[in-house]
Amino acid sequence: MAKMLLLGHDASRIHMLEPGQGIDVGDRSLLPFRPPVYDAPETMGFVDARTRVLFSADAFGALLPEPVEAARALSA
Repeated sequence: MAKMLLLGHDASRIHMLEPGQGIDVGDRSLLPFRPPVYDAPETMGFVDARTRVLFSADAFGALLPEPVEAARALSA
């Protein structure tokens, strides 16, 4: 959170979560998890509890020209 405050972001909009907790965002709940590889202690990923979609962070993310539904759809 200190990095966000140093950048002048509004701290009243920050929700502090730990793995095992969750946040209700309307029609779904997001469940945080700490990825096995990350570059900062505040790095978190999220799983949508309803759809089981993974919102990745750091090592799990990639820049792609367009969205794909499954890793097997990616070319080498």
